[in-house]
Amino acid sequence: MYKANKIALIIQSHELFPDFRSQKQIDILSELGMCINALVWNRSGSCRYIHEDHNVELSTIDLQVNHGLSAVSLMLNLPKFWYKAYQVICKIKPELIIANNLDAAIPAVLYKITNKCVVIHESREPYHKVFFMKTGWKFFEYFGWILDAFISHASTKVVTVTPNMVDMYRHMRITANYFPNAPKQEFINIDKTNNAIERDFLVFGFVGTIRPGVGIQKMAEAVSRHNSIPGNKKIKILLYGLVIDTYKTTLQEIEGKLRNFYEYGGALTPKDIPEIYKNIDVSFHLSENNEKFKNYALNVKIYESLAASTPVITNKIGENYDFIGEDSGVYWVDDESLNRIISSLVNSNGLFRNGEIGRNFIKDKEFIWELYAKDYKKMLLSLI
Repeated sequence: MYKANKIALIIQSHELFPDFRSQKQIDILSELGMCINALVWNRSGSCRYIHEDHNVELSTIDLQVNHGLSAVSLMLNLPKFWYKAYQVICKIKPELIIANNLDAAIPAVLYKITNKCVVIHESREPYHKVFFMKTGWKFFEYFGWILDAFISHASTKVVTVTPNMVDMYRHMRITANYFPNAPKQEFINIDKTNNAIERDFLVFGFVGTIRPGVGIQKMAEAVSRHNSIPGNKKIKILLYGLVIDTYKTTLQEIEGKLRNFYEYGGALTPKDIPEIYKNIDVSFHLSENNEKFKNYALNVKIYESLAASTPVITNKIGENYDFIGEDSGVYWVDDESLNRIISSLVNSNGLFRNGEIGRNFIKDKEFIWELYAKDYKKMLLSLI
């Protein structure tokens, strides 16, 4: 018989808390009546706890990573993070740990060795590829693979978010539970039919952590070129999300270039995000991490946009194209086709229709978080 008030700990190694995934974890843990703690690695110095409905005790580890020497700095700071995280875990004495990614799972597994504790290793990306991308050394790709296999075997359960990640773990002889980061029902409930306010420009929006590698600068340059052509219908770029400190100078340059056709809407809680899609005509997500996401990753922001009847401009990175395909409200671009796609969108009368195609795709696929959350909750109940 499950008893409420058990202590749960969520560990993650980036600044925004809660993010899209951890908010879903918090919702489930709250339904189970657990006492929820969180441990966040404040590696960029911009950590903020964005208050949600549930009471979460937050601890931070303030080890700064030098972004000018990111690979070396990260490797030097990882052991310090593991040591400090282990100390926090021993102090909290959790009965359940959800470790979001490998670097968070290592101190959790060390604690599990000598204590009665359930450890869920939530693996969101192939760490052997990440290690290789950050260092360029093949040794670290093998090291990352071995470390991931060891930690995953030592965890109580492995949860991952994409079909290819499930296959990767199968090759390690590990059964990974598939719980994709699907959009919540509230995105599908957004009504944009009465939101087509007459204006003489379109809004291209980005929702997520505002940092290098997500295509914001690339889109800003394309929009600037488009807006500079006389007679073109103008495009405004609207950004929502936490800004990494090292990217603020770049944003100032973008603002200077686009002037009145740029707006930063601020950092939002996950629960604020569905409504802001009423302000966005087209969403864009242009990953520049080609090697890291070559064969992996389903970008939750793409699927949330589609669920909210918002067409998406994106590139064929990760598993998104294989999962979505053509004729689904997504405009697949590369460097050569981006300008052409932008021009065709501005002159299109079918944006709303394409948005509805995207929403219907999500509904037909039943790619909705609430359907997966029931099984996630059952999994936790079977373990604790």
